Amino acid sequence: MAQTNLTQKPGRITSHKSQGGLGLRDINVINGAMMLKTLWKLASKEFEDVPFVQLLKAKYLSSNCLWFAGMPSACTKLWRALLNTRHVLQPCISWQLGTGDKCSVFGEPWHHFWKVLKPRGATQRNLRITDLTVDQGRAWSHEKLAEFLGTGPALHIIGTRPHPPMRNASSGDRLIFSGTKSDKFSLKRACSLLQGPVQQLQPMQTDLLKIIWYCPGLLPRVRLFLWKLLTNAIPTRGTYAAKLGQVTPPCSVCDQGTEDTMHVLFHCPFARSLWFSSGFAIRTELLPPNCTEMLYAISQRLQGEQFVRFANLLWGFWKQRCDTIFRGTRLSINRISHMGAAFDRLSKLSNTMTIPKPLRHIWHAISTQDPLIAISCFVDGSFSNLSNGGWAYVVCYQGILIQYELCAGSVSSPFQSEIFAMHMALKAVERLNITQCIFFTDCHMLQQLVDGRVPLDSVNWQDFNAAMDLLNEFRSWPGFICSYVPRENNLDAHFLANYARISNVSVKGFTYPFFNPSLNIVTN
Repeated sequence: MAQTNLTQKPGRITSHKSQGGLGLRDINVINGAMMLKTLWKLASKEFEDVPFVQLLKAKYLSSNCLWFAGMPSACTKLWRALLNTRHVLQPCISWQLGTGDKCSVFGEPWHHFWKVLKPRGATQRNLRITDLTVDQGRAWSHEKLAEFLGTGPALHIIGTRPHPPMRNASSGDRLIFSGTKSDKFSLKRACSLLQGPVQQLQPMQTDLLKIIWYCPGLLPRVRLFLWKLLTNAIPTRGTYAAKLGQVTPPCSVCDQGTEDTMHVLFHCPFARSLWFSSGFAIRTELLPPNCTEMLYAISQRLQGEQFVRFANLLWGFWKQRCDTIFRGTRLSINRISHMGAAFDRLSKLSNTMTIPKPLRHIWHAISTQDPLIAISCFVDGSFSNLSNGGWAYVVCYQGILIQYELCAGSVSSPFQSEIFAMHMALKAVERLNITQCIFFTDCHMLQQLVDGRVPLDSVNWQDFNAAMDLLNEFRSWPGFICSYVPRENNLDAHFLANYARISNVSVKGFTYPFFNPSLNIVTN
């Protein structure tokens, strides 16, 4: 997000996703919305008993209403902020009259010219709408209107509204906030009032935004990368040079063309080789000159799963290129292809993880500690030569996913990543209050370690402490069993661990929230 802030205007980031932004709330807009909420509480009769509202009214509104109150010479910063935001809320509220006994005649938005109505004396300040009606609010009292408001305003009220605006004489008065279904104050509506004008996008950009944010199978990091590509926010040296008014430097890979977004991803000789040798066989010299037209053209030719594969390969290429520049790794088409394939597998896995919540008999089996071990946990670790590791687990009940978690960090060996995966899985199962579980791993050495068949003196000294902790933890739970499973039957945990290592992310997910028998939650 720091890179996005350097290459994007704040207004673009805080705009809605359909308008080309990320949908993040502007802190100034949030602060203004909270000011509007405080004003709403001051104006509504519903919050009269709140101590904070009583304090503000006693200090600043003892002799005047909210809408006509002035700013005293000595007041708090909060009150100054409230008065400066008052003009935003005032056009959005109005009174829905029931009995008319709560709405004041003066200083309340009950009529379109309510601002010109002024009390003729101190005794009229507490005058209510019901005081101007007869026959239980069914008709105006002409004499009272003329007496309290004057002949001109009385004739105008009778001419524009022959009958009092009472909807239901048995219901009370309430303040209405326009633009919401519940007629009550909404922070979302308040933020929209304080935001600037909506940016008009081209139809091409609108279609691309729908694909980026709503195409099934795209990983969140890939979606964000495509959004940066669409909004010209990829942090290349050319992008920063354009923002700073400097000369665009040459490409750091080929040292030939200028390092802008299109050159880095498509026109660099290495990029041309990658795309032509990929399964898409793209000739990048025939692509449109800018990113928006290029993405739109590709989205029209590659749709659905093919577009997801293209986006994963594009993201893998960008990540591998950054690793080459900043970490000194070798730029390899084969490695990028394998990375894109791993992202494809994760994309499919993210779609298949939307499994219905556990049924009642499943909850009953876990809460009563069924003697049959129906709960299984698949664990796996991933390791690279750069001491980068990833580990993950997937907890299931008879094929129904309960919980999964992946974590990334620094490890010294592949076996240490396997140990970390098993230790993380043990902690997760303990938190779920599960006392009987079978753990599946595709590492023979890990399975033999927890069974006590591997002497600890044969374990690498770098892994010794982690192995001791895992062995002691596993032995404290007699209902836990560890079993070996081939790699092809442990693909979910395997690809999650690879994704954690490649993307350096740590994520925990639940199929059904708060899946914990100790909470005594009953599912439908």
